[in-house]
Amino acid sequence: MTDFQELLVAGALARVEAVGDQAGGGFGASVVVEDYTPQQLVPGVVAFVQALSEPDAGTWTRAFTRTAFLAGNPSSLAGRFPSALRSADGKLAWYGPGPDGERRTMSRMLRTFEGPGPVPWCGAPPIVVRLPGAATGVQVRAEIATDGVSAAAYLVHVHHAFAEAALRGLVGPGDTVRIEHHGELAGRRHHALLDPMVAHGVQPRISQDTRDPSRLRLYAMLTSKCRRGHPC
Repeated sequence: MTDFQELLVAGALARVEAVGDQAGGGFGASVVVEDYTPQQLVPGVVAFVQALSEPDAGTWTRAFTRTAFLAGNPSSLAGRFPSALRSADGKLAWYGPGPDGERRTMSRMLRTFEGPGPVPWCGAPPIVVRLPGAATGVQVRAEIATDGVSAAAYLVHVHHAFAEAALRGLVGPGDTVRIEHHGELAGRRHHALLDPMVAHGVQPRISQDTRDPSRLRLYAMLTSKCRRGHPC
């Protein structure tokens, strides 16, 4: 096992240990997706988290921000299934989080979102998104891996990364987010950011490498240039 794989394993185990034996099984959120862009997805995820009650936020955290992504038109579902939040363009809608049974009927009606690959933003210039709210001066850098990542997988990884970062207070209303897309996230910078000594200030997204299921891969890394509670 390489040094980087060891860091990824340690990071994944630390996430599990943080939840401990209080996992929120049978509890999750759903997102209905007609289409998406990072400019709509990121503000939506953060706003969804900000609106959660403290008990729901805690249970969803213990459920590892489990989310089902379903293909559909939020507008056509609005009458029967009122959403907790919709993106500014109306093409994304969030439901829950709550017990799985609350969204079972909707889940049976819709198929899982399956976006094609490759990710269309691969190789594009950085995307800068200013989150709604009073300016905070907090600048968040989000690095996303794209090599071999489908649009559906990108949605899953980015949603988990930003949801967990928002739940931890690492990103919030009024922040400025710079989204960068790279083939791989495995450079010296990423080695350093996976050091347990700086874990309190970064949000990695580590999951199984679909190209080699025996390995883990770093799919996203969020860091701030100005921490909350500290001067810029």
